[in-house]
Amino acid sequence: MKKIVRVLLILIAFCLIFAACGKTTAPSEAPDDRVSIDDKNNGGEESQDTEGDDEIVNPVGVFPIVKEGHDVTITAFAALTSRVDDFENNEFTKWLTEKTNVKLKFVSAPSTDSKTKLNLLLNSGDYPDVIWGHLSAPEMALYGSQGVLIPLDEYIEKYSYYVHKVFEEYPAAKDVITSTDGKIYALPDINDCYHCKFGSGRIWVYMPFVKKLNLSIPNTTEEFYQVLKAIKEGDPNENGKPDEIPYASEHINYMRGYFMNSFMTYTNENVWIDDNGKVRACYTEEEYKEGLRYLRRLYAEGLILKETFVISNDELITIGENPEAPLIFSATAWGPEGVVKKAGPSGRWFEYLTIPPLEGPSGIRYARYTGQYNAVSPRYFITDKCQYPEVAVRLGDFLYDTEATIRAYIGPEGVSWEWSEEGTKGIHGEQALYRELVAYGTQEMNVSWDQMNHSFRSSHFRLSNEAAGADEVMEYLNTRNPDIAQKMNDYPAYNEIMKYYEMKINYEPYAYDEKHILPPLIYEDKKYEEMADLKAVIEPYVDEMFARFITGDADIDADWNKYIEELKQMGLDRMLEIMQEAYEDKYK
Repeated sequence: MKKIVRVLLILIAFCLIFAACGKTTAPSEAPDDRVSIDDKNNGGEESQDTEGDDEIVNPVGVFPIVKEGHDVTITAFAALTSRVDDFENNEFTKWLTEKTNVKLKFVSAPSTDSKTKLNLLLNSGDYPDVIWGHLSAPEMALYGSQGVLIPLDEYIEKYSYYVHKVFEEYPAAKDVITSTDGKIYALPDINDCYHCKFGSGRIWVYMPFVKKLNLSIPNTTEEFYQVLKAIKEGDPNENGKPDEIPYASEHINYMRGYFMNSFMTYTNENVWIDDNGKVRACYTEEEYKEGLRYLRRLYAEGLILKETFVISNDELITIGENPEAPLIFSATAWGPEGVVKKAGPSGRWFEYLTIPPLEGPSGIRYARYTGQYNAVSPRYFITDKCQYPEVAVRLGDFLYDTEATIRAYIGPEGVSWEWSEEGTKGIHGEQALYRELVAYGTQEMNVSWDQMNHSFRSSHFRLSNEAAGADEVMEYLNTRNPDIAQKMNDYPAYNEIMKYYEMKINYEPYAYDEKHILPPLIYEDKKYEEMADLKAVIEPYVDEMFARFITGDADIDADWNKYIEELKQMGLDRMLEIMQEAYEDKYK
């Protein structure tokens, strides 16, 4: 039966609504394949005491969250995004208020300035009731110990349902949001994005250039070097100018993540755990030095964009979208959207595909992989300013609802997405849950919250996106024929399908053992402050010297010992010592 299939699918994918804030949803009011608070009761009988003694908030399972006749406004801090420049007049905000009877008043800032603005608010003491994002696990612990963030344990127990399901399905979530004092100070965001686990260490190549020059896909660092030389000398854009850019990078972290894993285990945290359980800095290893030599060779021969360490992402996209002719052959980036406009008018976004990690001279060939903890982060915080924390927890809980999650992610039903029909398949090959009507990132302005909020997007949920056109997409990925690339514009789910299978085929086979990945750490107050001070000088210096070694502004051989000594003077050994202690305290 269609309804049974849908119930099973969502129960697996979306079992979590943080404290359910909305309106009672009877089974007849919505498709059976989405999670609603009634699912826990097998049809609507209350499994918890629905009488309650709260003056303002309705019991779990009863909506709206705020009882009729009461007026509750929650102030919230949130970052603006490329698709959201107005939260209060936002379509999703309006829908959420109607469901929950909770009014929201936002304090916001552009994403580039949001962290600075939040810090100013917290330091001034004039901060809002709730905060979405921006606080790391160590910061959560610090502000929790200071009383700025309130512990949520009792509120979760009394006012939530789905958060317990989160903990069951993602045990790491409870680890991440539990502070050193054993208390919970956040609700977690679960975004188990399969392709994202490889996102900071992958490379994209422009397939029309490959076809034009009849190039073979490189498997080694040396073969890649030869391919870049062919691009530089072969005029694949046929404009008679030597203007092709063999390689560029969206971010310094992506460059390190891809190339250094041909020489060593280089994790996303820039430190790794060796076979003896010791925390070590990747950027001081001898293998790192060899990786620098390789990249220096590419830069010295003009195979890396000269401005790659100073150029902004917008400037890089402007080059990638050059109207006269395509210029960029390869780039380390989150996706093709790092160098060209996503589904832009030039159509070039569809013409970039990945190549696997490169085998280095010693036979090392890893894909940078972030592991299970990539899926979990503390995202929703309630401060001591909040007069109605029970309302805030139930509001947070409701954002795990299936429909709320999809609407917050991409926009209104019938405009940005729709429920899938029985018999349609998702990316995972099973019954699909929903179908995107527009590609994520191209939805209208201010119809969604554009991933600002926490949600429960399990791996199963993400892959239940209807895979319309999957056969055609797979044909393209298998043949890598640029002649059919523009057909991909017909499939709104192309981004998810393409990135999933590109990672499945080209990157997953090379993922290093997860035991080498440093999980999220939480520090005691004094050590947190000490770590913040150490990182503030060490991390910028590592980035600076990475660029200087590659561009030739510093000599890899002559200046290496000085570089190591400078790191020690900055407190590298102490930083690693604190990490080691925190790692052993929490995970051993």
